[in-house]
Amino acid sequence: MADSGNVSTAAQYNGSSGGNVNVLAASESSAGNSDTADADMYTYLGMTSEQISRLETEIERFKKQMVNDPNGEMRGTVDSERERQLKEILTAEQLDKYYKWQVEN
Repeated sequence: MADSGNVSTAAQYNGSSGGNVNVLAASESSAGNSDTADADMYTYLGMTSEQISRLETEIERFKKQMVNDPNGEMRGTVDSERERQLKEILTAEQLDKYYKWQVEN
């Protein structure tokens, strides 16, 4: 008979012990860090609210396509899509700043 004070490994992974709480908290924390990094980049580049809105809309569209694509077609990564969109959205001056920002961060 198992000791009732010990939680099995399976119970830890399926969440019955609350073991997944830390995994969830870590993923939420990293998502928040991404938002902060994006905001820092927007400020550094001097992006307008229209540019930011356009970029975020296109990135969300791209993410939905990745999830909903029935053929499993490879579309690249979110980072590659972000860079592609930035090349279309930013001015030449902002794009130069973006490349500097990439190196620094």
